[in-house]
Amino acid sequence: MKKLLCALLCLMLLALAVPSFAQEERAVATHEELKAALEDDAVSVVTVSGEVKMLEALMIPAGKTLVVPEGAALTLDGPHFIGEPIFLSLVIAEGAALDVAGTLNTESCFDGMMVIANVVLSGGEITLRDTAGTNSYASLYYGGGTVNMPKEGLPADFDMNWRMEDESLKLKDLQDILNLPFITGVAVVIDLTVHSGETLTVPFAKCLDIEGSITIEEGGSLLFQDLTSTTFGFRIVQRDGKIVLSPK
Repeated sequence: MKKLLCALLCLMLLALAVPSFAQEERAVATHEELKAALEDDAVSVVTVSGEVKMLEALMIPAGKTLVVPEGAALTLDGPHFIGEPIFLSLVIAEGAALDVAGTLNTESCFDGMMVIANVVLSGGEITLRDTAGTNSYASLYYGGGTVNMPKEGLPADFDMNWRMEDESLKLKDLQDILNLPFITGVAVVIDLTVHSGETLTVPFAKCLDIEGSITIEEGGSLLFQDLTSTTFGFRIVQRDGKIVLSPK
């Protein structure tokens, strides 16, 4: 009996000595609380309460989920001033997730204020619920990962610019993204070729921003729809890139 009691006592002491790895959920209402929760290894789920304005770049690390529930808002803001631009990003790392049922706002160079903000999907996962809403300045920088959205589509007020820098991008991938109803524009920062028999179609009221090059081979075509529209036009913004017509 004494041996049994000693064994039980040893097991109890051992259990007390082992640290607890229980993960917790935490609600945040300020930038400071959001930053602390994302940096706390004990927190696995961070939930935005009310409206939280991000004032500096943050990363959702692997193993964490940031939730913006319906009725809440996450705004990538930052200090505004006229001069050199401030780049403010919320990075979703591989193994991390952003779940948006509420409002996602990003400020981007408006009213003369040089704040350039992006949600950066870097191997992680973003889920957009059917109640998600955003302002017209929202921007998603796609560096690989998964985007989930409801089959019935997103609300009419959800508009997002999609920026890509992915060497594995194929013509079909770009076309699929251009066809997404909530995408207002796509920035391509890689070289892409439209081969013979292929067509890249830019739907009505979508902007294609080229920072690399699109090479259109003989028999391939780049089609812009409804160019005669006087209300909404289509444009290709050429920065350092070009469109190359390259017959064989």
